[in-house]
Amino acid sequence: MAETPKEQKESAQIDSREMEGMRFDDILGLIGEMGVYQIVLLLLIFLAIIPMALQSMIYVFESDKVDHWCNVIEWSDAVKKCLDLRDNPENYLQCLHRYRDSSIPSTNEDGLVEYSKCLKYDIEYPSKLSDDFIIDNFTYSKIQCDEGWVYDQHQYISTTVTEFDLVCEKSHLSGTTQSIFYFGYLVGAWSSGSLADLRHLTEINFISVHRIIPESPRWLMDRNDYEEAEKILRKVATFNKTLDKLPSNLTEILHEGQKNSEINLKKENTIVHIFKKPRMRMATFILFALWSSGMGVCAAIARIGSISSPIILIIGDVWKPFPYIVCGPMALVVASAVLILPDTRRIALPGTLKDAEDFLKRNRKSRKGKDGIAGNQSAQAGGMTNEAFIDCKEV
Repeated sequence: MAETPKEQKESAQIDSREMEGMRFDDILGLIGEMGVYQIVLLLLIFLAIIPMALQSMIYVFESDKVDHWCNVIEWSDAVKKCLDLRDNPENYLQCLHRYRDSSIPSTNEDGLVEYSKCLKYDIEYPSKLSDDFIIDNFTYSKIQCDEGWVYDQHQYISTTVTEFDLVCEKSHLSGTTQSIFYFGYLVGAWSSGSLADLRHLTEINFISVHRIIPESPRWLMDRNDYEEAEKILRKVATFNKTLDKLPSNLTEILHEGQKNSEINLKKENTIVHIFKKPRMRMATFILFALWSSGMGVCAAIARIGSISSPIILIIGDVWKPFPYIVCGPMALVVASAVLILPDTRRIALPGTLKDAEDFLKRNRKSRKGKDGIAGNQSAQAGGMTNEAFIDCKEV
């Protein structure tokens, strides 16, 4: 049954009272803070990162180590014929290992047989391997591989290791190549931006994304463009299938919320107010000193870590505990440093100087065991009622 004009008026009044005092974060919660629209938007932004990640990660597969042993020139053609059996890994390995077992020295420790990667028997091999050809492991002398290597190709047909024979005395070159690549990455981080500006190299491939990624509704509201902000919010709600949750008087709510924010900003509109609050003062000083230099140092250390990690693994082949001794303490230091960061899980982020000061204060108290009280206060400072905060905790 359709509502009467009186019922519609009463419903509108109830809706208006429910939406009174609603902030932009509350509206964002109604339409979905992380829905289909936001996920698609993030994927579009990540398009620029994917090629960079491919360059860094593809070498992990291109330089993967494969099982190998010395080649015997007399049996090279027969070994190549084993590739015809590669569709059946068991038969392929059986064929390949038949020639390996008859030419490569081995050791047996605790029942585990391990064949040499860089040595073979120094004998004259028959042109054709027969079943009665048996080598005593202690009879013949051994020599370095002088006729190349045989590679197990049941998983990888070709890698940089097999193409350039980066094994035995050349095995360190594989890791060194990766270190050189990341060194170029480090140098390029400083120089490529300036070079691109000099050559006027614009990011043409990503210009089309500009029309898909919308302006920030918060920024539009600061510019008093409420109509465009409302249009974007309704578009997000349509994608997330939450359009029915938006209030009918959305424009008025946006105007009122922005008006309240402007009133708060007028009360604290100078840099002096930042330094009057002790915790904000400390955070500001840290930003002044560490923001740009800290980001640069962080990026440089990340690249240095990428450069040194292959070298650490190379040393680990000589001395097994070395990677654990280097990386273990670093991981503990980083994990300890994270404990200093404030916990923002299920907490409304601060929007004003007072909110930020209260947030830092509550976070300090929460470390002393007052999680329940601090969480309740943070919800109230973020514009949530006690009932809403309880519902949030239950979720």
